[in-house]
Amino acid sequence: MTENPEWTPTIADAYANSYGEVAQNFLSLVVEPSLTALKQKDAEIAAQEDQILTAFRRRDHQHLIAKTSMALCLGIQSLWEQQLRDYLCKCWTQVKHPTADADDIRDAIWDSNKKDHSLKQLFCEIRGLSLENFQSYNRLDKLQLLGNACRHGEGASAKKLRRKYPELWSRTLSECEQLGAVEEGLMPVDGMLITTALLRDLVKAVVLFWLDIRIACSERTPPEDDSMNDNVARLEALRPALL
Repeated sequence: MTENPEWTPTIADAYANSYGEVAQNFLSLVVEPSLTALKQKDAEIAAQEDQILTAFRRRDHQHLIAKTSMALCLGIQSLWEQQLRDYLCKCWTQVKHPTADADDIRDAIWDSNKKDHSLKQLFCEIRGLSLENFQSYNRLDKLQLLGNACRHGEGASAKKLRRKYPELWSRTLSECEQLGAVEEGLMPVDGMLITTALLRDLVKAVVLFWLDIRIACSERTPPEDDSMNDNVARLEALRPALL
């Protein structure tokens, strides 16, 4: 992560210290138990003696698992985006933006080629840091696309997902291109493979982002004693597990 030499911590950074833990708790207390329970139920259905009835019940249940996975993915993305907006609004109270206010932050979209402010642009302008320079950025950008696709279905985000992340579907992009169905046909939004492992990785990206904010703050805070350096080293030691 490349830092602006003018960048200094604000009270918003103190509020953000718990954001990573909140995201991790959402994963461990909501996402993983929900999907584990659904998969256990799927195994119970598969073990029933009437295989014809089982086939119908499993199809419906697996559809439920897919929809639940999409809802949980959207939940992760919504949590992350709300955290980011809240962080920027708190930063804005101390670091005023020349043309944007808190309402602009709340209304901004993640990325935009238009003249309107995007969240990425506002973060850089208000915080003096570029989101693209965070190691978590690629996964967070993927999370934004996934969340938008889960919320809206077919649209610009779904098209980007098919091009950038064809592994989210059972068929590869080249296979679908050969069949002339790169769009909705063989790669529909409700056919995405949103696994527990994927959701876990996306949450790790959120946790890593806020951890790096904490590290940057600690490095920018004038050390009063050796404990400050020890704190930075402790936080740095947490990073490898999140990469």
